[in-house]
Amino acid sequence: MREPDGELLGWGCATASYPVFEGSVCDCRMTVAADGRAHLEVAAHKIGTGTYTTLAQIGADAIGLRVTDVRVSLGDSDLPRGLAVAGSSTTASIGSAVHMTGLVARERLVAAAADHFGMPTDAVAGIAVEDGIVRAPDGRQAPVGRSSNGCQAACSSSRSATCHRTCPRSWRRRPSTNTP
Repeated sequence: MREPDGELLGWGCATASYPVFEGSVCDCRMTVAADGRAHLEVAAHKIGTGTYTTLAQIGADAIGLRVTDVRVSLGDSDLPRGLAVAGSSTTASIGSAVHMTGLVARERLVAAAADHFGMPTDAVAGIAVEDGIVRAPDGRQAPVGRSSNGCQAACSSSRSATCHRTCPRSWRRRPSTNTP
């Protein structure tokens, strides 16, 4: 392109994007507070297709909470990495990470409940978490928040499905007292 006097003009274009297609990996962080409510975080964004609701439903189902007790944060690059919201991939990719993270957090809730109820760790299979209530096999029950001090779980939807947990000491399983 040239000016009327013949001088050349530069014309350019630049782009940038958040690295969302790094090996099709999506991460999620879920923190369960002492009040029994969960907070899901992922650096994806919403485009009006119900992402907040869908992810809250998936997370609530996996951990055993009511949907109203799950808060979702999206759209910030400081959050765990998320994939692009395109081509109907949101629920499949981000939802998988949310589900796996919820299962890890549920595992930690059950371990904490065993400790709370004074049960050996080999008895955790009988503990149920539903609608924010932890139930022991003998009928004892407590709200999620009362039987725990909060927990953080982070998972990736990569093929290796790596999960990391950060929980207070009271969330860690203690050795079974039934060991000979």
